Amino acid sequence: MTIARVQSTSGSGSGTGLTVAKTLPGAPTAGNLLIAFFNTQGGGESNYVVNTSSWFYIDRTLTNNGDALITAIGRYVQSGDTATMPAFLTSGSTFHSWEVQEISGVSGTWATDFLSSRAISRQLSSNTVVTPDHMALVNGSYAICGYAKYNEGSAGSTPSGWTADINTVNAGNYGSFGICYKAGMNAGDSAQATWVAAGSSSNPQGALSIVLTPSQPTDPYVSRIRHYQLGTAQAPTSTMAFGGDPIVGRLLIGYFHWGDGAGANSDPTFSSNWTKWVSVAGAGSGANCIHGLYRYPQSGDTRNLPAFATASPNNTYSATNILEIGGVSGSWATDHVSDISAYRAASTGSPFSTTAGTSNANNQLGLCSFGEIGGQTTFPSATGGDGAAYDRGPTLYGGQGVAYKALGSSGSSWQTTWTMQAAADKSDYIQSIFGHAPSGAEIRRPFFVAS
Repeated sequence: MTIARVQSTSGSGSGTGLTVAKTLPGAPTAGNLLIAFFNTQGGGESNYVVNTSSWFYIDRTLTNNGDALITAIGRYVQSGDTATMPAFLTSGSTFHSWEVQEISGVSGTWATDFLSSRAISRQLSSNTVVTPDHMALVNGSYAICGYAKYNEGSAGSTPSGWTADINTVNAGNYGSFGICYKAGMNAGDSAQATWVAAGSSSNPQGALSIVLTPSQPTDPYVSRIRHYQLGTAQAPTSTMAFGGDPIVGRLLIGYFHWGDGAGANSDPTFSSNWTKWVSVAGAGSGANCIHGLYRYPQSGDTRNLPAFATASPNNTYSATNILEIGGVSGSWATDHVSDISAYRAASTGSPFSTTAGTSNANNQLGLCSFGEIGGQTTFPSATGGDGAAYDRGPTLYGGQGVAYKALGSSGSSWQTTWTMQAAADKSDYIQSIFGHAPSGAEIRRPFFVAS
């Protein structure tokens, strides 16, 4: 079947309007998928409680201060459903907007239909917001992207190469919001979207793109990623809310960056729910440190992922990136190929280039997590990969980024160069290769080199 748009609707308001049922133009068809985006003014995740008896989480953007901005939720249409949809939330009050699209040609099983999502939310004096990179990996894929900018007086411009579905504004309530989509995507087609708002205010803005696939790839790829920045000097010792429930059969990779305020021997006490496989730490007080952890989701796991640590040393500002990796075998000995890591106390120039690694089979995945500690005012950026799966900064910790590269052929080289905020910042990286070599797999091509 062909994945296609059927119908859509949208609206905006204030107060508790997201707890009230919304209506589609016509009754949806059983088995089709509803994807809803709701856009909120701010406030933490607990301010907006999703009606999980009727909808499931897909992904959620967060602003630099941890406020929820755009949330994507899904629902497979049930027999007997009418044009009146279940309410999105059970509680929550704010200025808001929302969009819903009905999509046909799906399997009815989220783990089969969902390939990947990317979310970006920034509060900058800029009128442009660009989603992190991802792509279709199977012919016949479909992408949808939601956009929002709070307190904006004019509609944004639809990203080039996308079909506009909804693009509107309600300055009296929420601001600017909309959705666009791409149908009939081929393997390697980009799902990156660039929205341009009419204004240049520093009000929160963001975008969230989702790729649906007619079949799951059998080679590793980045499915989702989530960033955490704690507002206090401690390691993450509480559960961490992922974008949606992790999918059994995929792999969760955690990168934990922290500034070692008490010396290199003061690591957090890591939880047994995660396995640490690699770490880098500089010597002495105030060093930069990074740890790589992993776990395979189990049946019954929810989006509230286990804490990384059970105890935290003092003076430990930290940042965490968690990636969900699809197309894996389920065995760490097979899925994990190699690592290269390094620490640098200070540099003589801004860029920090990693040591090159090499794939040992077709269709592997390179990941590189980078961090620099300091008072960043700009975002780190990487060259040498297909793109940045995520970048985040400035934060209390500093700047972090995760870059990736699809390594199509055995013997492919994998190296990144990170542009830093300050030449003398302490920094480090973990660069890894993941993947196996299933027979008959199609070699994927990257769609561009990020800059």
